[in-house]
Amino acid sequence: MMDHDELSPREAAIARVVLGPFHEWNPDIALRYLPIIRLIKKHGLHDKVTDIGSGSIGIGPYLRRAVTGVDTNLTSRSVHPLLQPVEASVLDTPFDDRSRPCVISVDMLEHVPVALRQAAVDELVRIAGRLLIVAVPSGPEAEQHDKEMAELFRTTRGVEFRFFREHVENGLPTPAELADYVERALAKHGRKANVRLLPNANLRLREFIVRRWIRRAAVDKVAWVLLTWLSPVLSYVHREPAYRRLAVVEFRDA
Repeated sequence: MMDHDELSPREAAIARVVLGPFHEWNPDIALRYLPIIRLIKKHGLHDKVTDIGSGSIGIGPYLRRAVTGVDTNLTSRSVHPLLQPVEASVLDTPFDDRSRPCVISVDMLEHVPVALRQAAVDELVRIAGRLLIVAVPSGPEAEQHDKEMAELFRTTRGVEFRFFREHVENGLPTPAELADYVERALAKHGRKANVRLLPNANLRLREFIVRRWIRRAAVDKVAWVLLTWLSPVLSYVHREPAYRRLAVVEFRDA
C-alpha cells in the first residue's frame, strides 16, 4: 500500500527547471490551499498559521511562510523546511485554549473515524484564536469520486493508495454534518463565531487533475506541468458540484 508518491531525483531536477517557483507544487494540493491562503491573508494571519494534520509538508510551500505543523509520526520523517513540527494527535494537542491565532485543518477529518470526528472538531475550536478553517471532501458526489479514483489507482498502479482507501472506508461527512460538528464544538466551549460553508474545487476539474497524476503517461506529465502553472487561476474555480467544503469560523470572542 502506498501513502506518498515522490518524484525521482531526475524528475525533481526537471521540475526545478520547467516549473521554476512552482517546482514544489502539486496542482491538486494547490487547489486545496490557495483559496485558504486568500482567507488567511484577508485576516492578516499569514505568519501565525497552525496546520493540524499537516503531514510532512503542509501549507508552507504554497503560503511561503513558516507554519506550525501538527501530525502523528513526524519526528521519524523528513519534514519540509518551512514546517515547524509538533508530533501530536488532533484529539489531544499540546496547545492552550485560544492560543493559536489561525488554525487550519485541510483534508484531515475524513481520515478520522466517524465516532471521533466531533472530538477532533472540538479540539480545533478549543485551540483556535481568531480564525479556524476546516476543509474536508464532502457529500455523496465527492464520495463516489473517491471510490472511482481509488479503483483507478489500484488498477493502474497495481497497489492501493492509503489516503483513498481511508476516504472510502471512513466515508465523507456531508456539508450538514460538517456544520453540525462546528456548531456543537462552539456550544461546548461557549464560543461565539460567524460560520460560513464555502465550496472548494470543482469536482470535474479535480477529477481531471487526479487522473493525470494516477496515470502518469507522457501526455499526463505534460498536462501536469500546464496544470501546475495554471493553479493560481484554477484555484478560483469552485462551481458546483464541488469536491470539498470549507468551514470558515471567524471568532468574535478572541
